[in-house]
Amino acid sequence: RAIQADADADGRRRRPRSDTTQALQLLEASKERNTSRAVFGLLMACLGRGSGLYGVPNGDVAIARDVISDLPIAGVFCNGEIGPVGGSTHLHGYTACWGLLRHDPSPPQSSSRA
Repeated sequence: RAIQADADADGRRRRPRSDTTQALQLLEASKERNTSRAVFGLLMACLGRGSGLYGVPNGDVAIARDVISDLPIAGVFCNGEIGPVGGSTHLHGYTACWGLLRHDPSPPQSSSRA
C-alpha cells in the first residue's frame, strides 16, 4: 500500500500544528515546574520531521528557541521510536524526544568518617 508523503505508516495524516502546540506546552511545563534552568538540550528526532513535517527546516529546534531562546542544543536524527501503547510495544514514527539537562543546585553532602 502506498503511503502519502504527509502521512504516518498507518496512513493517518500528520498534524504539524497540533505537534507544535503539544511540544510548546511540554517545554513550557518543564520550564515552569523546575526551579533550575535547563543548561543544555538533547533532541532525538525522527527523520520524517523537519521540513517534511513543518514545511521549514529546524522545526523542533525553533519550537525550543521560542521557549528557551539561549539553550545550547545537540541531537541526532533517528528512524522512529519504540514505545508502549496499551500494554504492547509499537514502533512510532514522526516522534521527537527532548532531554533537558539541568544543574543540580543542592550542596554536596559531606561524608563523615569516624
